[in-house]
Amino acid sequence: MINLLSKILIPFFFLFQSILLSQDHNDFLMILGNPGAPGMVPKKGDFSAIFTQNQMYRFAGDGMSNKSTKISLGLLTNSGLELKIGKYLNKDDISIDLKGIAFHIKKKRFGVGLHFTTYKHNLTTFYEGKGRETGISIHKRFRKKDLKPFLYYSNILLNPRENMIEIYDLDSQVEFLSFGLISEMNHFIIGTYITAQIEDNFNLNKQSSQFNLILGALLY
Repeated sequence: MINLLSKILIPFFFLFQSILLSQDHNDFLMILGNPGAPGMVPKKGDFSAIFTQNQMYRFAGDGMSNKSTKISLGLLTNSGLELKIGKYLNKDDISIDLKGIAFHIKKKRFGVGLHFTTYKHNLTTFYEGKGRETGISIHKRFRKKDLKPFLYYSNILLNPRENMIEIYDLDSQVEFLSFGLISEMNHFIIGTYITAQIEDNFNLNKQSSQFNLILGALLY
């Protein structure tokens, strides 16, 4: 009986250990910075359901080094309050779910958004709890055009484990800046934006930058 259990448990142990070692905290950092651009599209006072798929590409050197996919669902109320949930796909052994809340203030020529997002993940080797992101967005609104350029700043608390900070050079918090365009055509959403990590003296880390493509549907 002991020999049988050892034959089952030992391979499982090494498989589990290899999964943990294959997890890369840099993959987690790559997907952070969630501007919630689709919530900027509806007009003030519109109740909307927003389904989107976000393709994220990270480039380094001569080509693409990483790709991720996020799907999300948001409910925007008449008051401007938005509730959203989402999940990241194609992340190998990393599981990441998000929940967020945002409040959109929309005027004739511009809009402002306040955002809060939590990231639940299985990177317990590196971090003690959920990642928590707070951010603010501003976008331009045109009377006769559905195109909306936007800018988004966010600060994210990561809660790294003390014994992993020096080993993997983990940050306790990071800042991101995103800028892009979002538009609606016959209830279909299309947009794009670039996100980069902010370093000291407000310099952008080009190695951490990523290109995002948003596709989705908007139901009034």
